Amino acid sequence: MKRDMMKRLGTTLLVVWGAVTLIFLLIRLAPGDPALVMLGPTATAEQLATLRSRLGLDEPLASQYLIFLGDLLRFDFGTSIRLGKPAMDAVLERLPATIELTVWATIFSVGLGIPLGTLAGRRPGGAMDRTISSLALFGKSLPGFWLGVILILIFARQLRWLPSFGTGSFAHVVLPALTMTLPFMAIVVRLTRSTVVDTLREPFVQTAYAKGLTERQVMSDHVVRNSLLPVVTMTGLQLTTLVGGAVITETVFAWPGIGSLLVDSVAGRDYSVVQAIAIVVALMVVLINVLTDLLYARLDPRIRLGGQQ
Repeated sequence: MKRDMMKRLGTTLLVVWGAVTLIFLLIRLAPGDPALVMLGPTATAEQLATLRSRLGLDEPLASQYLIFLGDLLRFDFGTSIRLGKPAMDAVLERLPATIELTVWATIFSVGLGIPLGTLAGRRPGGAMDRTISSLALFGKSLPGFWLGVILILIFARQLRWLPSFGTGSFAHVVLPALTMTLPFMAIVVRLTRSTVVDTLREPFVQTAYAKGLTERQVMSDHVVRNSLLPVVTMTGLQLTTLVGGAVITETVFAWPGIGSLLVDSVAGRDYSVVQAIAIVVALMVVLINVLTDLLYARLDPRIRLGGQQ
């Protein structure tokens, strides 16, 4: 057990290091002069040189990377030139909004996707199965940026039921959460339907029916529980996608999360904030994967027994 934990910790550190290194290289190799972007075209050569020296941009790339790693080990993420505050403080201020949006999207997707997928899988090839599967395929094919705009036009502009931007109440969450929910829920529906169909063919299901259990008991106690294992794994993977995909949704709905902060920081060449966001997202992805593994072991006793041997 201790060896597995050390191995997991080493993998976590390697993933975080790879993510921040990749971001470090990408934002510095991107075309454009960060000093010119920050000061504007009216800045003098002396002002540009002073800012480059202050940001360390006049150093060789290798030296910049070593300085960056040294600051990272001291948990010093630098100061945002654009916002005038520590970069990590700016990220942590926006992080709760992104987590809120991701949590609601996950609740909607899993809470609706598993029952719909189970309903479709109970009678493969039936009218309900064909209807739900077709709707799931349609939902999966909708691009997020287009879906967000359509939802704004219908529910905010035409019907005026929901606000199209901002935060502060549940009504503000609905449209951006739905934009992230529909493609995610479509995946949950299709995977749940497939696993339910496969599980219904297993011998232990026939044994449960032979013991006199009702269809409801068989579905809830045997079929659905065993069908959740691949759904849990997929949900963990999709959660990491939601965190990264929040960039588009937050931009469309002006949602004050780290996604919109990332867009503004990249446009303004705010290195410190971009790097801080990369570290936070990498840690969130690793944490989600760890929680997924723990939940998978909780649902599948074979994993717990295997780990005790």
